[in-house]
Amino acid sequence: MPTTRKIFKNALSNAINENGFTILFEGEDDYYLVQKDVESETISMQLILPDKVEISKQSDDQNDITSMNYLNLHVPIGEKYPDFFILALDNAGANRPEFIIIPFIPLYEKLFYLGIALVRKVCLSFIVYSDGKAFNITSLSYEGRWFLLGKGLRGRMADGSVFDFSGWLNNWNVLSQ
Repeated sequence: MPTTRKIFKNALSNAINENGFTILFEGEDDYYLVQKDVESETISMQLILPDKVEISKQSDDQNDITSMNYLNLHVPIGEKYPDFFILALDNAGANRPEFIIIPFIPLYEKLFYLGIALVRKVCLSFIVYSDGKAFNITSLSYEGRWFLLGKGLRGRMADGSVFDFSGWLNNWNVLSQ
């Protein structure tokens, strides 16, 4: 069953609270201000929900159930960027929502190295595996996905590459750094 907007927002709220943060403000445009405690700095976040999710079995990587998530990232040109983008992904294999918690600069750098220019609206595609891995596949052809994401004896070729967003997946500790 696809994850709904309400499920994503509840999961995000629960994760923020479980990690010791308090939501100070939640905007209608999924913009959040959170704080660890009274003395800590306020952190801004922009939640990006998937526009579309496709679920498939990939025969090229041992029949893992995967989810392909399509997101539209709206970049506030001329405005202050949020401290963090929270990219919500539907993990069909694990049947739960996942979140990529990434500061603006590392996101910008990754997209730059992938050849994706930050313009007012950026369409991104991510594939999520049931083993907790998430990869940006925006600029990959089907053959490229098969080659880079096929799980071999030592893992996937894309592990640790610029395509790999797994280190940011559900890593709420990054908010405290």
